[in-house]
Amino acid sequence: MKEVAMEETFTRTESYAEALSSQNKKHLDENNDTNKSKSQEHDSPIKQMLSLSAPFHQRMHHEREPSIWTQADVYFHNNGAAVFLMVVLLSILIISVSYGVRAVDGHGEAGQGTINTIGRGCGRYVTIGSAVLLITGARTFWMKLRSFAVLHRILPFNYIMPFAHKYIAWSVALAGIIHAIGQTINFIRGDASSPNLQPGLWNNKNNYMERPTIQLLVTGIMLTMAWLAIVLTARKKVRARAYRVFWLTHLTGYSTIYILLIFHGTYVGKPFSWKFLVPAFVIYGGSKILQLFKHTSDMQIHSLRLSECEGVVRMELSGMPWQFHPGQYANLLIPSINHETHSFSIACAPDNKNLVFFIAAVGAWTKELLSLAKGGPAAYEHVNVKVSGPFGAPTDNYFGFPRLLLVGSGVGATPMVSVLDHLHNLYDASSQVQSRSHIDQKWEGYMDSHFLWRKEILHSKVPIFRFINRVSTLYVQLYVLTLSVALSISLHMNDSSVAYYVTIPAEALVAIMFGTRLVGIVFRLHKLKLPWTTIWQVSQHIMITAATFLLGVGLAVFEVYLAYISDDEKERNSRRYIVIQVVLEILHIVFVLWATELALGMNWPHKRHQDPDEDEHLPPKGVRFIWIVRHESQCWWMEELLEVTKNKQIVADIYLTRQEEDELPKSISSQIRFHSGRPNFDDIIRDVYPPAYFQDPLGVFFCGSPAVGEHISEACDEYMEASHAHVYFHEEHFG
Repeated sequence: MKEVAMEETFTRTESYAEALSSQNKKHLDENNDTNKSKSQEHDSPIKQMLSLSAPFHQRMHHEREPSIWTQADVYFHNNGAAVFLMVVLLSILIISVSYGVRAVDGHGEAGQGTINTIGRGCGRYVTIGSAVLLITGARTFWMKLRSFAVLHRILPFNYIMPFAHKYIAWSVALAGIIHAIGQTINFIRGDASSPNLQPGLWNNKNNYMERPTIQLLVTGIMLTMAWLAIVLTARKKVRARAYRVFWLTHLTGYSTIYILLIFHGTYVGKPFSWKFLVPAFVIYGGSKILQLFKHTSDMQIHSLRLSECEGVVRMELSGMPWQFHPGQYANLLIPSINHETHSFSIACAPDNKNLVFFIAAVGAWTKELLSLAKGGPAAYEHVNVKVSGPFGAPTDNYFGFPRLLLVGSGVGATPMVSVLDHLHNLYDASSQVQSRSHIDQKWEGYMDSHFLWRKEILHSKVPIFRFINRVSTLYVQLYVLTLSVALSISLHMNDSSVAYYVTIPAEALVAIMFGTRLVGIVFRLHKLKLPWTTIWQVSQHIMITAATFLLGVGLAVFEVYLAYISDDEKERNSRRYIVIQVVLEILHIVFVLWATELALGMNWPHKRHQDPDEDEHLPPKGVRFIWIVRHESQCWWMEELLEVTKNKQIVADIYLTRQEEDELPKSISSQIRFHSGRPNFDDIIRDVYPPAYFQDPLGVFFCGSPAVGEHISEACDEYMEASHAHVYFHEEHFG
């Protein structure tokens, strides 16, 4: 867990402040009118087609309950990738339990077969889930994978760690408890497969009656205790108050668990779990070795001092060990304090000479760092810092959005600091080579070729085409197909003849849907005159949609063929048929996911990420920074913020939650405004993203208290439901 998450928590019971002050409202309205008139000077053909009518603006402001379809679309728009990851985890659970059930002889006495089946099924999930859990912790491995453009487009990397890691750990612990209860009942009742406690580590005979039950009992008890210790100490309150306990428990607990699993995971008394664990060890070990030798550097402290805020340390390390993207974070280890590793967001621009971090002194480790800072240069001049990274974060694709809303609470604003610092340099560099109107024109061309054409091609007025292209429809197809493939694999493991046919409905549904989508796209494309810059993007979308359709048709035909061939033919070529079917089904899932992401426009931010030379000096059209702190004395980045907001495109609103209106500090800049109380995100999003800007997607990035993140997410969803605008919400997950 990152230390930056350890800041003030805002409870939902506390009310938000009223709307922005009238003075700020007036200032915002003036800015909106100015920007609106500028945006109308250079309207592209697509923007003219997409301009919204006055009646729609009036309808948008009327209070009305959005349809269930609209609510579903908005939910999946910002949460579809996370739900897909949960569906994948559920699929792993189904396959793992089926794999365990396959090995069970359920013909014992009444009731004992069921208990044994459930226990063994959960036991297999513990083994396979533990292997997957270890892989999710291989951060360098995922960092390398996300550098590939295709993978970055279709895989939700930002949810793997710690989002997926946390849920896998909980599910494995729960499955382990169920497995332990089932096996305990078997021991007490004298299960037919294990009537006595027998010695030995493993048994080389294929006989359930001679399993090493004493070893299984002892290692099982130790595994249960280790899992409970890890899960309990991973709770947020424990991490915040006793990080060292959490760190030591994880370090020793996981090492113990994987050693015990090798002994405990057996099949008819033989070691079995190593077949799943060894690949995970290779990936995790390779990731750590790569991180140690290529992404870890020994650095000296250039300066270490208190920031403007009491209790927040500014640490600057000499040099820049690697290239990083604004918003990413690094792991720090200071041997002179202890050998714990802590993660902190980088708080400087990539082109900075030195690496900068802002660290709040909230735990034992950070308080030791605070003591070093108070001791002056003599205390830290010979201190060595091991830095590893950089690691990804949701803010690392901010550059794909023409308009940005950055929100940070407390020290959680650190990733936004890096982004703002980089944007400051980018605005300065761009102002020397191109005018503001030229930058806006380039953004218009970029949006035309990477985003806006989707609204014309996919948002058809024909009801069937509109239904098929809904965000919710696309994702539900993906979920159904994934679960049907998991069910098919599970049935194959148990030699069920139904396994060949269970995916036929899902494959046929996807084929029909994507075939209809293809017809709709071609129909709309024939009527529109799109700019030549969109040709490749549209062609790519058509090719992926066509490939998805053809794969669905091919799989449905193949599975129907398998339904009509003789059982003898299936038996002779069963392995070949199963491999072909499973590989094609997994490939089909990948294509459906890819087509879904393309249709939603989720790949275009990553394209700029992969093409750094393209529009290198193209900063956003506008940036709003919302900073939430308790008191003005906690504004630890004010000196740099004053410099950053000299660029007129960057506006900062600072909300002081514990100061009254008459206690607010005097204005120090026209671009920095202080407010009393908590922000009203409904008003903020309306101010930042009025209808005149709907041709540009808005990127909302947040880091800080989960309670605040929940309010921002709700405000984004409600605004999208009312306006049908494109608001992409990205939240840093700390687990």
